[in-house]
Amino acid sequence: MFLRNNNTVTLKKWGIIMIILYYKDHLNDRQNKPFIDYFEKNNIEYKTVSNLHDIKIKKNQKTYILVGILDFFEVYLKYFFNKKVDIIYRARGIVPEESFYRNNSYIKFLILSLVEFIVLILSDLVITVSLNQKNHYVKKYKLKTDKIFVLHNYLMNYKTNFNDSSNRKLEIVYVGGLAKWQKIDDLKSIFEKLSIVNEQLEFLICAKQKNILEFKKKFKKIDNIKFESYSDYNALMERISKSTVGIILRDNSKVNKCSSPFKIIDYINAQLPIIMTQNIGDYNEILKNQDFIFELDKTIYTDANIKKIESYILHAYSKKNKLKKNIRNFRVEKLDFAKEFSHILKNINFE
Repeated sequence: MFLRNNNTVTLKKWGIIMIILYYKDHLNDRQNKPFIDYFEKNNIEYKTVSNLHDIKIKKNQKTYILVGILDFFEVYLKYFFNKKVDIIYRARGIVPEESFYRNNSYIKFLILSLVEFIVLILSDLVITVSLNQKNHYVKKYKLKTDKIFVLHNYLMNYKTNFNDSSNRKLEIVYVGGLAKWQKIDDLKSIFEKLSIVNEQLEFLICAKQKNILEFKKKFKKIDNIKFESYSDYNALMERISKSTVGIILRDNSKVNKCSSPFKIIDYINAQLPIIMTQNIGDYNEILKNQDFIFELDKTIYTDANIKKIESYILHAYSKKNKLKKNIRNFRVEKLDFAKEFSHILKNINFE
């Protein structure tokens, strides 16, 4: 039925299976684009729908519906008795723990844990965004590992290349929002101290337009800083590729350990060395010992630690061409959506 090799699963005959991406949250491009690219490249029939009534099941096809936790039950109840339909739960986060992190409500945590457990049990297959998340499910709910697969968040495309780095600035960039779990107060402290240690350093914050004013208020003590907003992803990549390093901070929580933040991917896509804390999904292990990674071993930003950060920024600037090449090579060799997703497809029963 299928031609298989190490990287792809290619249909021998059109129309044997249908894969449906079902999300009501406007079919998030960053989440679904890698899937769509893969399906089109390998001639796999697919649909993206945001309304349950738009899901059409053909009798001669095996249909796989990829769905999130909020939309799982309506899909499950409708297709429970249809043996030609399998439901794949795309777990984009550990929902109960995320809720507790935001609201500190133990009752909500227990209710959501029950809901999550039911979804995991009823799903034909589960896709997590990190190995840490998979291990969390296995440990918390005593699940078997054979139905849970890991598929990290990936770039929307791998074609972005910034070959001319001569115009790069001695600049540290932050791409993100103002959420507590993004450690904005720590980021402000680092930027303020770096601006004193080295007056030549420039700072850039790229955020949603609605957050720019709040960022300006919070970072008002820093003179050499810019605030910019980009609605076009390629324009954002083009801009931050001119910076020296990107920075991402996360606290030591289970939510962050089980995540797969796109910000890491954004920086790598822009061929930027990264200053990062521990506890960022699987990336501390994936990126371990890479020369384009500076991992903060402490979250107390003493003068000595700030000097280490400054030294790495200067190193990244002086070695920018070498590091950019290393990042580009690593991205192509290691961050491979096709390889991970093909592994999942090989474990699906297409009969």
